[in-house]
Amino acid sequence: MSDEERRESWSRYWASGALHSCATSFAGNYDDDIGAFWREACADLDASSWVLDLATGNGPLPKLIADLCPDLPEIDAVDLAEVRPAWHAGLPAAHRERIRFHVGIAAERLPFAKGRFDLVTSQYGIEYSDLARSLPEARRVAGPQARFAFVLHHVSALPVRIGRAELEHLAFLQQDGGLLAAARQFLPRHAEGAGQGAPRAAFDAALKQVHERAQSAFAPDVLHETLVAVIKLAQAAPSLGPTTVESQLAALSQHLADDELRQSELVAHALTRVQVEAMAAVLAPDAAFELRELRVRGELFGWGLRIR
Repeated sequence: MSDEERRESWSRYWASGALHSCATSFAGNYDDDIGAFWREACADLDASSWVLDLATGNGPLPKLIADLCPDLPEIDAVDLAEVRPAWHAGLPAAHRERIRFHVGIAAERLPFAKGRFDLVTSQYGIEYSDLARSLPEARRVAGPQARFAFVLHHVSALPVRIGRAELEHLAFLQQDGGLLAAARQFLPRHAEGAGQGAPRAAFDAALKQVHERAQSAFAPDVLHETLVAVIKLAQAAPSLGPTTVESQLAALSQHLADDELRQSELVAHALTRVQVEAMAAVLAPDAAFELRELRVRGELFGWGLRIR
């Protein structure tokens, strides 16, 4: 998939208002081990510090730093997507000016001078990039005494296990003869007052299959959400008309395709210990590093890497 396709898909996700990529796991910003990791990493920041956040999304790290640091450092936050950090507009003007979002910027091509930053961070972000290019870029823009702090996807973490399960559910929903295909055949006809017989029978059978799968599946949220969306559309179809029904089905299909892209990337870029240690060796071959497993409510949620 091209950078442009990835950018458009992630831009649609951030436009939904989610603060971060684990929006269903946290009511607000990250907490537990992840929150503690960032409090430690940011403990010595002051107004003279310069921070770079890579693949920032809607800026959970800049927001956390703004919440933690009375003397807010200068923060540059970059993302390939068109991010929509609504919280940023609500900051006091002095703080807002010190946090700058740069959209359409890949981690492999950073528009900053050599040695500019005191702390380079990323939270579930840099691992999505081409590490052979993005890690040397991160090292280039980091000052001689700079630190690195990354929260990274772990191959055995709960979000990755959920991602694998959701990919199977998404394939089930989008397969030939699956719920989406049956809905496309039946619902526009239903909106016209027709479509009984074989299309209706196939639609009802697909609904039943999704419902039965959701009863015993691991991470069934996407099954439940799609089932509810399709049933609501079926109920409203006669009053909406076929054109609107087709438009809403297309929007649902795009939503599922975007979800598939995000979950595919998450699973593909989850890291082993050996891979994270190799990252540390590229960033600072002669420096000490700390690598720990991070947990949230007892569940493994990622790697925490700090290089001093």
